[in-house]
Amino acid sequence: MVDPEIGWRLEVANFPGTYPHSHTKFIVVDGQGMVSMGYNYGYLHLPKDHPSGRGYDMLDLGLQISGPVAQDAMSAYDDMWSGAHQVVCDFYPADGRNWQDTCEQVEAVADHVPEVLRTYLLPDGDSNAFSLYRSSEYKEGDTFIAAALSSAEETIDIMHVNFSLQVYCMANVVFPGLCTIDNDLPWMDALVTAIETNQVKVRVIIENTNSNGLENRVGVNALMAELERLGYADRLEVRFYNGKLHAKSTLIDGRLLIIGSQNMHYSSWSQSGLTEHSLATDDPAAISEYQALYETKWAEAIPYEDASYGMSP
Repeated sequence: MVDPEIGWRLEVANFPGTYPHSHTKFIVVDGQGMVSMGYNYGYLHLPKDHPSGRGYDMLDLGLQISGPVAQDAMSAYDDMWSGAHQVVCDFYPADGRNWQDTCEQVEAVADHVPEVLRTYLLPDGDSNAFSLYRSSEYKEGDTFIAAALSSAEETIDIMHVNFSLQVYCMANVVFPGLCTIDNDLPWMDALVTAIETNQVKVRVIIENTNSNGLENRVGVNALMAELERLGYADRLEVRFYNGKLHAKSTLIDGRLLIIGSQNMHYSSWSQSGLTEHSLATDDPAAISEYQALYETKWAEAIPYEDASYGMSP
């Protein structure tokens, strides 16, 4: 797993947190480029006609960026790596044992090769990018996303698998009225602020199946009731994705795009919630591509009032 002559080093570690665990999906390459995404290394995100026969056409998104932001993401990675349970094995044991029997766990220490540490290249363009990390200790993602939403001036376009209130509000399905806007999360407060302050137009595409579909209905109903009370019900339009959705993406005023792993869900916003990572950028090319995708999926989506729970193509 280590070859100094070619600069190869492969290390594997188990994230130390179990409750909460890591929900991040991001890669940093050579300290210069990175991808932050919502999709996992799994079959569900592949097309149904994939040769494996296990694809499920689940829609998901990632954002790839080169430049200094990769070093910020490296810092987030180091925070996760430091103290993790690194697996160390002797691949050529002298006593004749199988190498698998030599493996043990040691405490991981962030120790990058010098080439990675000193890489801090500027991108060719002048676009801005932000690495948004959140964990049980750091709430950078929470703070940035809520502030960005609340400061919107014209439009917010959301395509998210989740749109929930607090964890106990699933009980609203059985006990209607148990939870209201008073039981929401900071991102929903930010939406209300943007709508009430600047009459922002909000469009939302969300998942319609499994527990996500039920929780999303509870969240949407609470938000709609609050906007109705405030006299801004016409500023929100919600549709259900016509298929399986796993994306976590938001476009604000057509100028700031956020994509990553952090859901609009209590598991990603509670005090001790999951470890998450997202990227935000004002890059025109990325925004233009996202806008085109959003308009296509919006046209295909099912209006909230027309959708039955669990509808799929």
